[in-house]
Amino acid sequence: MKNFIFFITILLFFLGSCGGNSENISSKNSHATHNARSEKEDLKDGELSKEEEEEKELTVDERVEQIRGWYAEIQKIGMQNCKTKRKTRREQGFSSDGEEFKFEQAVKTCGLNEDFELIRGEFSGYEWGQEVSVYKRKGKIFFIFVTGGAEAWSYEYRYYFDSNENLIRHLVREADGGDELSGPNKEKKIDPKKKNVKVCAKEYFDEIEFVLGKN
Repeated sequence: MKNFIFFITILLFFLGSCGGNSENISSKNSHATHNARSEKEDLKDGELSKEEEEEKELTVDERVEQIRGWYAEIQKIGMQNCKTKRKTRREQGFSSDGEEFKFEQAVKTCGLNEDFELIRGEFSGYEWGQEVSVYKRKGKIFFIFVTGGAEAWSYEYRYYFDSNENLIRHLVREADGGDELSGPNKEKKIDPKKKNVKVCAKEYFDEIEFVLGKN
């Protein structure tokens, strides 16, 4: 009988020890998994912060070159994953009778890939036309390209933005008398009070929002 009790005691001792080790191992594994997940999240946050810091440290010329690289990449991707919306605008002509004419406006929104998005608006009115292309990377506008004309006048506008969507360079090229655009772009002085994209490009966004129905 004593031997039986001794045997049961030893058995319970070993079972308790095994259970304790299992809990310790499980706890250690859980802790290690948590640490690995935290390290991964920290690394991801660090990478994003590093990218933002690098963009902030760029000079204007370096930022413009970076934008041109993104622009070239987008040209290779091409227009894809696009949705088009159209809306008619009425505009009076120059005649004294006040006759109204209808002009179709169109906006394409294209999710090119995980990083890049393009919004392209095609607008027109009585004797004028304009195309506006808004380029985004990771949800932020970095470049706007505008072409258009009215009667015998034509133009190209290039707007370059920093990582905070503030205008850092504005290039203009124009031609009168029906001539084709030629020669170098001219850099236009930036108004410090109108640097933000929503201010300096307000007229373009008004046209885009008119079509998309956000007004």
